[in-house]
Amino acid sequence: MKRSILDSRRRAVLAVVAAFPGGRECAATCPGLDLKQFDNKLYENPGNRPLTDEQVRQLEKVAGTSYLPDYLTSLYNGVYVPCPS
Repeated sequence: MKRSILDSRRRAVLAVVAAFPGGRECAATCPGLDLKQFDNKLYENPGNRPLTDEQVRQLEKVAGTSYLPDYLTSLYNGVYVPCPS
């Protein structure tokens, strides 16, 4: 599957949530947040910290995506290659 690497952390996180089974409402329960807290972190509203890398990793594990590692490795002109489990 070929796809382009997203150009910002925020876009990578939004893509993870878009790919999450059940959508944003279900994604909010994964890190144990209510929907309002989740939205504040997701959209990086003023006065709220964004989702942590660990929270995004939890979401990606369920969604089966690798948008954040793809973005981070692209910053160093690299490619994310998952190890077999």
